[in-house]
Amino acid sequence: MGGCKVSQVGDDTAPTSATSTLRLGAAEDDLVLGVAEVPHLDAAEGHLGLGMAEEPSERPVELTEEHVFTQMSKELSHSQWNTLSVSQEAKAKVDLLHQNLYLCWRTRERHRHFQRLPLLQLCLSRLQPLMTITMLMRVEFPIFHDQPRLPAPFGMLAYPEFPSLPLIDRLTLVPVMTAVIDFDNTDTAWKKYDSMSARELFKMSGCSQKLYKEVFEPAIQAALFAPGEQCSAAATLGMLYYYMLSHQENSDLLLCRGEVEDIIFSPWLKSLELKGLTFLGSTVPTSLAINKDTACVSGIVCGEEVHEADAFVLASGLSPLQCIIKNSPFLQSQQEFANLLHLSTIDVISIKLWYDKKITIPKAANVCSVVETEFYNASHLLPLNDEQIVSEASSHLIKCIQDFEGATVIQQMVRRSPKSTMHFLPGSYKYTLRGSTTLPNLFVAGDWIVNRHGSFSKEKAYVTGLEAANRVVDYLGDGDFAKIIAVEGDEPHIETARSINRSVNELKTQIPFSEFFLQ
Repeated sequence: MGGCKVSQVGDDTAPTSATSTLRLGAAEDDLVLGVAEVPHLDAAEGHLGLGMAEEPSERPVELTEEHVFTQMSKELSHSQWNTLSVSQEAKAKVDLLHQNLYLCWRTRERHRHFQRLPLLQLCLSRLQPLMTITMLMRVEFPIFHDQPRLPAPFGMLAYPEFPSLPLIDRLTLVPVMTAVIDFDNTDTAWKKYDSMSARELFKMSGCSQKLYKEVFEPAIQAALFAPGEQCSAAATLGMLYYYMLSHQENSDLLLCRGEVEDIIFSPWLKSLELKGLTFLGSTVPTSLAINKDTACVSGIVCGEEVHEADAFVLASGLSPLQCIIKNSPFLQSQQEFANLLHLSTIDVISIKLWYDKKITIPKAANVCSVVETEFYNASHLLPLNDEQIVSEASSHLIKCIQDFEGATVIQQMVRRSPKSTMHFLPGSYKYTLRGSTTLPNLFVAGDWIVNRHGSFSKEKAYVTGLEAANRVVDYLGDGDFAKIIAVEGDEPHIETARSINRSVNELKTQIPFSEFFLQ
């Protein structure tokens, strides 16, 4: 299975020194973005330099924007990157009076003098994308169920075809397994790894740059919706172990044959209605009514209406729950709910496109007539109209697969989901809710809450829903408990390694002054 990823790359570190750089490529050639002080340019002039300065002895030549992008395209064709584009937003006027921004194309054998390009300015900020990179990943995944099962994680090393990833790079996954073994999904493990970023973890574990850039970073961006330097190492380990590293078959992706809403959700909702359940459409919860005598929730406030019940399950995303908390002084006074206001969310836009002709997609995973793309960290796209968003998506698809260039969109569907996904930033775990709350009849479900099942994403949302239903049954003393299928257990060698690791960790706690040192 081949894949094409459209990703937005943010600033790795704040541009405060001449050594601050952001590496965007991982091949024989590296694309390096950073801030540098070069003697032959005025510090007061914010300029973009293209090329490489080994000995900046010559005055750079003025170039037009079109010429520079032409030269960039020629250079980039020799690397692992398919194309590079700078969005119109990135060309907006940005104050760069106190820094020089240089875009360098570095090769192993030759260096070029900087060439100065005025007026082309890029947004240099941690919170906004510097530029949009479109990359065609050169990897083919087999159907792992059809392959002889190898001990984890060797199936992931042996079976996928990475033409540009040598065996020596793949073997640097083995040291990463030390952290995977240590991370056993306990509260202690989450607290230990949540304070560092995913990129820091892989760097400390000795992961090669190519393995990180070509395998792990795209996986992190696809599953956690942000680059590795902005993702908790704990969340990353939980995601990778569930989807990739615990058992080789976990990497197989199963897709619904048809629309999920038509095939799964609509029939399911109809069956629930036949059992007496009532759905209130277009109803937005705004607050909770609290009985202060019993310290229980007495109702959910939806504008002018209050819906009373004996027990309540908040199965919303993080952002709607934050709005409810802001409208409820009582919830704000409870630390576990006030903590949720520290958490961040990510804007998502999903686009479905129907074309007037069949598109030839290399290494296609399935046969379909619809192309679906998603933009994460999409706050800069939310104000655009549908046609502008479709144009943006189409431009990226063309750069990934040339066959899109002659195709015409005949139908489109754009779905904006502002603040719809939790941003698993380092340090976020301590603010996250569990399934039970201090309010006896209020329970929470969702893929962003804390539980110990071991699943992730949609599977975790489903499991936490079942867990919440079981808590309601237990609270009311009425009803049947739902059966929750456990994830497949650790393979014997992983289980043994984790047992030894736990014993070693217990011995460490018995060493005198063990708590004195920073953990």
